[in-house]
Amino acid sequence: MRILQLAGVAFCVCALTVGAQGDIMWEWSFDTEAGTMATDGTLVDGQAVVARYTILDFTVTESVSVPQPGIGVPSLLGSLSSGFFQESQPTQGFDWDGEDVTTWWRSSGGYTNGSAFYHDAGVSYRYRF
Repeated sequence: MRILQLAGVAFCVCALTVGAQGDIMWEWSFDTEAGTMATDGTLVDGQAVVARYTILDFTVTESVSVPQPGIGVPSLLGSLSSGFFQESQPTQGFDWDGEDVTTWWRSSGGYTNGSAFYHDAGVSYRYRF
């Protein structure tokens, strides 16, 4: 497993395994947050190849919330497939150059750059890439 860091951002993505349906499972983390993303695609010799990958599921497995006085903070653990997170716009993904993520994208709606997943508690609790 290789850990790859995006320039200027404390973010790591690793292509981990191929899932039961042949999808690639990626691990992401920054600061106190971590999780996985399942994308389409296949590994070649155990490596993710240069390609555009569509995110099929997004999961938060570790999250340390910093509560503010008088504001309750929901548990941010969950996944897109379980309904705890929603996509800001479907279809989302990233371009991979074989070493790093070069672009985060979404292909529907008014925004085309970045990816975002909102917690079911509201848009105040979101992950943006």
